Amino acid sequence: MREVAFIERLLPEIGAYVAASRGDRVAMQVASKADPVDLITEIDREAQRRIEQAIAAEFPNDKIVAEENGMDRFPDDRDARCWIIDPIDGTHNFVHGALGAFGVSIAFAHRNELQAGGVAFPELAMTFTAQRGGGAWRNGSPTRVSEVAEVSLAQVEMDFGRPDYRERIVAMSPGILGAAGQIRCHGSAVFGLCSVAGGYADAYLHAGLKVWDWAAAALIVSEAGGTVTNLQGESIRPFDIESMPLLASNGRIHQDVLRLLR
Repeated sequence: MREVAFIERLLPEIGAYVAASRGDRVAMQVASKADPVDLITEIDREAQRRIEQAIAAEFPNDKIVAEENGMDRFPDDRDARCWIIDPIDGTHNFVHGALGAFGVSIAFAHRNELQAGGVAFPELAMTFTAQRGGGAWRNGSPTRVSEVAEVSLAQVEMDFGRPDYRERIVAMSPGILGAAGQIRCHGSAVFGLCSVAGGYADAYLHAGLKVWDWAAAALIVSEAGGTVTNLQGESIRPFDIESMPLLASNGRIHQDVLRLLR
């Protein structure tokens, strides 16, 4: 698939730029968006600009939805060919030096269905890619979700996010907090989701993600044999709603986690 090959070529280039730019944290220019804890750096903007340029050169008629640079609106035609970009997911981790828990995310959708996706973790030398119906890979080798079948043995990623999301997740989470074998919060949606795809975690939960936060990594989870739904257990598409409550799992514990959340 041409789009997967494009993502595979582009991610190493953008990942290398992000990793190199992060080296001088003292000189890094950090600002807040409307929410003071929602950070952005000049590296986010430049990484996205480079991705936009590459897409425009290769696929000049395609739409782009992205977190930065004023491109955060859904396309008018939600069935159009569209690229979904998060230049750095986990910007707080990126700024604060949190052990590589941030990634560059690129997805491609057509007819409001995810078709291809990739996430690069530059400081971990790790890249995940997936093609709809064609499987998921980690560094070029097939990747699969875990086989853990009991919540009491599971490692669950719960992203508590910003205060507005945090209230929602705390309200719904007593059951899972008491039942899961381990609870983790790495502060990056793509890190949590790809952890499920790689079998390093068994579920990932968030009360409200933007499409660029989850599109590429959710496809990777699905193609690695996992399950991704909203918190009612329904399938999700990229341009259905602007803030998506999401549960991704290895599939084996999915219904049990949903019951605990309810």
